[in-house]
Amino acid sequence: MKLTHGQSRRRTGQTRAYQTWRSMLKRCLSPNDKQYKNYGGRGISICEEWKVFQNFFADMGHPPTGMSLDRRDNNSHYRKDNCRWATPKEQANNRRASIRHRISYIEINGEKRAIREVEKSLGLSQGALWHRLKSGWSIEKSCSTPRMSP
Repeated sequence: MKLTHGQSRRRTGQTRAYQTWRSMLKRCLSPNDKQYKNYGGRGISICEEWKVFQNFFADMGHPPTGMSLDRRDNNSHYRKDNCRWATPKEQANNRRASIRHRISYIEINGEKRAIREVEKSLGLSQGALWHRLKSGWSIEKSCSTPRMSP
């Protein structure tokens, strides 16, 4: 009798962990997948160990409610030290479009915060803080200078 992990059952449905793993495989390995261009097509791969579901599951476990698989460095590969279960907000802050030249987080009073989150809390328009920092402003000046009126 063949023993399996029991998470890909047809009758009772696949677990979220198994569905996540299958989606990861398709995005990275199947040129026919609609998301391939954003993953496998740009060189994102999966470590050899994670090509076997049991290994992926041993490292990641079940996804907590409301969380999904996220790569800490979204230009790097799917592997244990680069992946986590993340909230939708964490996912949004880690998107390529949000990162803008790798400045996506700043440290304020010892706390790492997403630039977009800081912009919102200061009432700044999207991109204003990033632009100030790229222009050479200090974090302190960037965060303490009020929004310029039109």
